[in-house]
Amino acid sequence: MQQPDGHWSDYDIRDQVTLAEREPIGASDQWVTAYAGLALAEAMLICGVSEARAGAERASDWLNHHRTYSAGWGFNARTGADVDSTAHAVLLHRRLGRCIASRDLNFLASGACPAGGFATFPSGPGEWGRAHADVTAPALLALPAGGRKRLLAGTGAFLSRARAADGSWPGYWWKTPHYATYFTLRAGRALGLDIDGPIQQPPNHEALDNPCDMAFAAGIELHRSGPNVWVDRLVNRALDGQMRKGGWHGTTSLRVPRQGDATPWSHTSSPLYRDQNGILTTAHIVRVMARIACWPVEFSEAPEEGARSN
Repeated sequence: MQQPDGHWSDYDIRDQVTLAEREPIGASDQWVTAYAGLALAEAMLICGVSEARAGAERASDWLNHHRTYSAGWGFNARTGADVDSTAHAVLLHRRLGRCIASRDLNFLASGACPAGGFATFPSGPGEWGRAHADVTAPALLALPAGGRKRLLAGTGAFLSRARAADGSWPGYWWKTPHYATYFTLRAGRALGLDIDGPIQQPPNHEALDNPCDMAFAAGIELHRSGPNVWVDRLVNRALDGQMRKGGWHGTTSLRVPRQGDATPWSHTSSPLYRDQNGILTTAHIVRVMARIACWPVEFSEAPEEGARSN
């Protein structure tokens, strides 16, 4: 599904408009390319398939050669740079041992909020400029060790406060809490954050209705309890949804809240979008499966060796 020049495209959002131009947002290429490329780079560490590394390298090349912002990357060339897209692009470059520009790391650091956590849009409008768990985990991992160290305590406190009573982390940009919970647990394990308290309500795994959430739930179970029958069952259920060509159908899970909406997970009025090409859904599942496949061996979540800044 990767284009010859190295990018992917998905989530064609035509009923929302950009903040600056007031024109339809359109499809994502920068964010989708960074995330899908990172999925290939992580799978490369597990399966050793040369095509995975080649795809990740082409994605990294495209991101560097098609820059539209002075620092960072965004949903696409019209939406402005954001911390989440930039974090995944930086993690992709670092996985490949490639040079990371100082201006991109500075942009990432600018998303750190005084009360802890990271915002999608630094100094952005309303809630879009406030910290959320689903952005905080990748942003924290993407920072170099030196810049991350001074933020760990505040970020850990923020994530502890953001945790819901049932043990999950609500997703601001995602319909379900599975994405935010899974990546928060990954970051917490990698960085030694004490954020995972007791679960008040046992998860209802049988109620999951799509392979993407099933894969995330398997990863959550693994991080909390280690290998068990539920991990195996959820992995098999997710794999049952795989198409013969290798991917999965897209999932209606991306949420675009109103800028003043602080708790979009508490209601159903925010519009939801599906990755029509299935790129993000497939990348989500690949990333979780790669982590499960190498358990308990830890591949570094935030590799510093081989990374360079300029």
